[in-house]
Amino acid sequence: MNSSDECFVAALRNRLEAKGRGAKSKLAVRVGISPNHLSDILGKRKSAGQNLKERISDALGCTYEEMLALGRFILAGRSDDEIEQRLATLREQLAKADSNLPSGQDFRTSVPLISWTRAGEWAGRTDPSHSDDDEEWVPTLSRVSPDAFALRVEGDLMEPEFREGDIIVVDPAREPVSGSFVVARVDNGPDGNGETTLKQFVKDGGCIYLKPLNYRYPIMDMTGREFRIVGVVVEKRKEYV
Repeated sequence: MNSSDECFVAALRNRLEAKGRGAKSKLAVRVGISPNHLSDILGKRKSAGQNLKERISDALGCTYEEMLALGRFILAGRSDDEIEQRLATLREQLAKADSNLPSGQDFRTSVPLISWTRAGEWAGRTDPSHSDDDEEWVPTLSRVSPDAFALRVEGDLMEPEFREGDIIVVDPAREPVSGSFVVARVDNGPDGNGETTLKQFVKDGGCIYLKPLNYRYPIMDMTGREFRIVGVVVEKRKEYV
């Protein structure tokens, strides 16, 4: 477990303890994992991927960066009162930084729901074909860049984490790390038009893979192949109708 994992787990334990009895089960349900999975993360038997860490942070009312900073403070042996004060200070600093963002660099509270075809060619707000008036918009709880967008999941490629009809929020400004869920544009060669797909980004040494979660589909070895990461999935929204 690396230092960032240690800091994250320390902060996670602290936040769950502060919320009291039943917090662990509620958090697991909210982020879409089993309580046993969350226990494994807390017990350092499993390391959470970047996407899951960000979802857990959001569910706890923090950013991932706040969790890391808080974890470093906790590991330094600070008291409970000092820890709470540190968290309050971090949030004040974050709010101040947001208020000082230059024009055009604000964080979105809603994003356009676009098609998979359009996602493969997405150029954000600079896209001449982009119009706020002719799109459906969905709210987001995540801090996303102005060029973020949403997609409706199609098919069973990424079950059980993502099911057909789920809405995902994708941020082109995020850098993928191994384990991130990404929307990628894959070149199928001279005889194909390519495809835009939802996969898990895996980097193993010098090799890169795009991995479906449904075992019935093959892992795509992208090492040396032409492809583009359109954006990183930062949130999943579930609609009940």
